[in-house]
Amino acid sequence: AIWGIEKGSSPTSLDISINNFDENISKNPIICLLSIIDDDKNDSHIYNLVSGLGDNDKHLFVIEGNYLKILESPNHEKKSSYDIRIESVDSFQNSIAKDFNFYVNDINDKPIDFYLSEYNFDENINPGSIIANIYAIDEDISDQHAFWLMPGFIESIDNKFFRIEGNNLRIKDKPDFETKDSYSIVINVTDQYGESFECKFSEH
Repeated sequence: AIWGIEKGSSPTSLDISINNFDENISKNPIICLLSIIDDDKNDSHIYNLVSGLGDNDKHLFVIEGNYLKILESPNHEKKSSYDIRIESVDSFQNSIAKDFNFYVNDINDKPIDFYLSEYNFDENINPGSIIANIYAIDEDISDQHAFWLMPGFIESIDNKFFRIEGNNLRIKDKPDFETKDSYSIVINVTDQYGESFECKFSEH
Protein backbone atom coordinates (compact mmCIF):
# COMPACT_ATOMS: atom_id res chain seq x y z
CA ALA A 1 0.00 0.00 0.00
CA ILE A 2 1.13 3.53 -0.68
CA TRP A 3 0.27 6.11 1.93
CA GLY A 4 0.08 9.82 1.11
CA ILE A 5 1.68 12.40 3.37
CA GLU A 6 -0.77 14.92 4.77
CA LYS A 7 0.51 18.43 4.14
CA GLY A 8 -2.35 20.36 5.64
CA SER A 9 -3.49 23.80 4.61
CA SER A 10 -1.31 26.86 4.94
CA PRO A 11 -2.44 29.58 7.36
CA THR A 12 -4.38 32.23 5.47
CA SER A 13 -4.19 35.16 7.89
CA LEU A 14 -2.01 36.36 10.76
CA ASP A 15 -3.42 39.06 13.02
CA ILE A 16 -2.82 41.00 16.22
CA SER A 17 -5.45 41.97 18.79
CA ILE A 18 -4.31 45.60 19.03
CA ASN A 19 -1.69 47.81 17.35
CA ASN A 20 -1.10 50.48 20.01
CA PHE A 21 -0.04 50.67 23.64
CA ASP A 22 0.63 53.35 26.25
CA GLU A 23 4.03 54.80 26.97
CA ASN A 24 5.68 54.34 30.38
CA ILE A 25 4.27 50.85 30.93
CA SER A 26 6.60 48.50 32.79
CA LYS A 27 9.14 46.28 31.07
CA ASN A 28 7.99 42.91 29.70
CA PRO A 29 4.21 43.56 29.63
CA ILE A 30 1.89 41.78 27.20
CA ILE A 31 1.33 44.10 24.24
CA CYS A 32 -1.13 42.05 22.25
CA LEU A 33 -2.50 38.62 21.44
CA LEU A 34 -1.45 36.89 18.21
CA SER A 35 -4.00 34.87 16.23
CA ILE A 36 -4.12 32.85 13.06
CA ILE A 37 -6.77 31.78 10.57
CA ASP A 38 -6.16 28.27 9.26
CA ASP A 39 -8.52 25.89 7.44
CA ASP A 40 -7.05 23.10 9.57
CA LYS A 41 -9.18 23.96 12.59
CA ASN A 42 -7.30 21.80 15.09
CA ASP A 43 -3.83 22.71 13.86
CA SER A 44 -1.22 24.12 16.25
CA HIS A 45 0.98 27.13 15.52
CA ILE A 46 4.28 28.55 16.67
CA TYR A 47 4.98 32.28 16.41
CA ASN A 48 8.41 33.80 15.83
CA LEU A 49 9.93 37.21 15.30
CA VAL A 50 11.70 37.01 11.94
CA SER A 51 13.87 39.07 9.64
CA GLY A 52 12.45 40.69 6.57
CA LEU A 53 10.34 43.66 5.58
CA GLY A 54 9.47 45.75 8.64
CA ASP A 55 11.74 43.97 11.15
CA ASN A 56 13.58 47.07 12.42
CA ASP A 57 12.58 46.66 16.07
CA LYS A 58 12.31 42.90 16.51
CA HIS A 59 15.17 42.93 19.05
CA LEU A 60 12.96 44.94 21.40
CA PHE A 61 10.21 42.30 21.59
CA VAL A 62 9.75 38.67 22.58
CA ILE A 63 6.97 36.17 21.89
CA GLU A 64 5.77 33.78 24.57
CA GLY A 65 3.16 31.36 23.26
CA ASN A 66 0.78 33.63 21.37
CA TYR A 67 1.56 36.73 23.46
CA LEU A 68 3.76 39.55 22.19
CA LYS A 69 5.76 41.36 24.91
CA ILE A 70 7.98 44.44 24.78
CA LEU A 71 11.34 44.28 26.54
CA GLU A 72 11.68 47.97 27.39
CA SER A 73 9.43 50.58 28.91
CA PRO A 74 8.28 52.62 25.88
CA ASN A 75 8.66 56.39 25.83
CA HIS A 76 6.61 58.24 23.21
CA GLU A 77 8.94 61.25 23.22
CA LYS A 78 11.93 59.02 22.34
CA LYS A 79 10.25 56.48 20.07
CA SER A 80 6.62 56.76 18.97
CA SER A 81 6.30 53.60 16.85
CA TYR A 82 7.80 50.14 16.37
CA ASP A 83 8.09 47.89 13.31
CA ILE A 84 8.34 44.11 13.60
CA ARG A 85 7.77 41.06 11.40
CA ILE A 86 6.07 37.96 12.78
CA GLU A 87 5.92 34.46 11.34
CA SER A 88 3.48 31.68 12.21
CA VAL A 89 4.40 28.05 11.46
CA ASP A 90 1.84 25.23 11.73
CA SER A 91 2.42 21.58 12.60
CA PHE A 92 2.91 20.75 8.89
CA GLN A 93 5.64 23.41 8.61
CA ASN A 94 3.39 25.64 6.52
CA SER A 95 4.02 29.27 7.36
CA ILE A 96 2.82 32.81 6.93
CA ALA A 97 4.71 36.02 7.77
CA LYS A 98 3.51 39.58 8.11
CA ASP A 99 4.97 42.90 9.20
CA PHE A 100 3.21 45.02 11.84
CA ASN A 101 3.49 48.60 12.96
CA PHE A 102 2.75 49.49 16.59
CA TYR A 103 2.06 53.00 17.85
CA VAL A 104 2.94 54.34 21.30
CA ASN A 105 0.17 56.40 22.91
CA ASP A 106 1.38 59.71 24.32
CA ILE A 107 0.50 59.82 28.01
CA ASN A 108 1.10 62.95 30.05
CA ASP A 109 4.44 62.91 31.87
CA LYS A 110 4.74 64.76 35.15
CA PRO A 111 7.38 67.49 35.46
CA ILE A 112 10.60 65.87 36.62
CA ASP A 113 12.50 68.98 37.74
CA PHE A 114 12.91 72.69 37.20
CA TYR A 115 15.59 75.30 37.60
CA LEU A 116 16.13 79.00 38.15
CA SER A 117 17.91 81.31 35.75
CA GLU A 118 19.81 82.80 38.71
CA TYR A 119 20.62 81.62 42.22
CA ASN A 120 22.25 84.83 43.42
CA PHE A 121 21.15 88.47 43.52
CA ASP A 122 22.58 91.77 44.71
CA GLU A 123 21.64 93.52 47.93
CA ASN A 124 19.74 96.83 47.83
CA ILE A 125 17.80 96.03 44.66
CA ASN A 126 14.33 97.56 44.46
CA PRO A 127 11.39 95.84 46.17
CA GLY A 128 9.48 93.70 43.69
CA SER A 129 12.54 93.09 41.51
CA ILE A 130 12.66 89.91 39.43
CA ILE A 131 15.55 87.88 40.81
CA ALA A 132 15.11 84.79 38.62
CA ASN A 133 13.01 83.11 35.96
CA ILE A 134 11.68 79.63 36.69
CA TYR A 135 11.86 76.92 34.01
CA ALA A 136 10.20 73.49 34.17
CA ILE A 137 11.86 70.31 32.94
CA ASP A 138 9.16 68.13 31.40
CA GLU A 139 9.33 65.51 28.65
CA ASP A 140 6.07 66.93 27.30
CA ILE A 141 7.69 70.05 25.88
CA SER A 142 4.33 71.55 24.84
CA ASP A 143 2.93 71.41 28.39
CA GLN A 144 2.08 74.63 30.18
CA HIS A 145 3.23 75.05 33.77
CA ALA A 146 2.19 77.04 36.81
CA PHE A 147 4.60 77.85 39.64
CA TRP A 148 3.94 78.79 43.23
CA LEU A 149 5.72 78.94 46.57
CA MET A 150 5.00 75.74 48.49
CA PRO A 151 4.43 75.96 52.27
CA GLY A 152 4.68 73.13 54.77
CA PHE A 153 8.39 72.32 54.55
CA ILE A 154 11.22 73.28 56.87
CA GLU A 155 12.92 74.78 53.82
CA SER A 156 9.84 77.00 53.17
CA ILE A 157 10.91 79.31 55.98
CA ASP A 158 11.69 82.24 53.65
CA ASN A 159 8.78 81.89 51.20
CA LYS A 160 7.24 84.98 52.81
CA PHE A 161 9.97 87.19 51.34
CA PHE A 162 9.06 86.28 47.74
CA ARG A 163 6.18 86.09 45.29
CA ILE A 164 5.78 84.44 41.90
CA GLU A 165 4.16 86.05 38.88
CA GLY A 166 4.00 83.73 35.89
CA ASN A 167 7.47 82.24 35.84
CA ASN A 168 9.08 85.28 37.50
CA LEU A 169 10.38 84.99 41.04
CA ARG A 170 10.25 88.42 42.72
CA ILE A 171 11.58 89.58 46.07
CA LYS A 172 9.07 91.62 48.08
CA ASP A 173 11.44 93.90 50.03
CA LYS A 174 14.83 95.46 49.44
CA PRO A 175 17.42 92.80 50.45
CA ASP A 176 20.26 93.72 52.81
CA PHE A 177 23.27 91.39 52.89
CA GLU A 178 24.27 92.44 56.42
CA THR A 179 20.79 91.60 57.73
CA LYS A 180 20.17 88.41 55.75
CA ASP A 181 22.59 86.84 53.30
CA SER A 182 20.63 83.75 52.16
CA TYR A 183 17.04 82.55 51.71
CA SER A 184 15.51 79.08 51.72
CA ILE A 185 12.36 78.53 49.64
CA VAL A 186 10.32 75.69 48.16
CA ILE A 187 8.71 76.04 44.72
CA ASN A 188 6.06 73.79 43.19
CA VAL A 189 5.51 73.34 39.45
CA THR A 190 2.26 71.86 38.13
CA ASP A 191 1.35 71.11 34.53
CA GLN A 192 -2.11 71.62 33.01
CA TYR A 193 -3.05 68.03 33.84
CA GLY A 194 -2.40 68.47 37.55
CA GLU A 195 0.90 66.58 37.69
CA SER A 196 3.36 68.36 39.96
CA PHE A 197 6.88 68.46 41.37
CA GLU A 198 8.38 70.55 44.14
CA CYS A 199 11.98 71.49 44.78
CA LYS A 200 13.92 73.27 47.52
CA PHE A 201 16.18 76.20 46.71
CA SER A 202 18.65 78.35 48.54
CA GLU A 203 19.00 81.92 47.22
CA HIS A 204 21.93 84.18 48.11
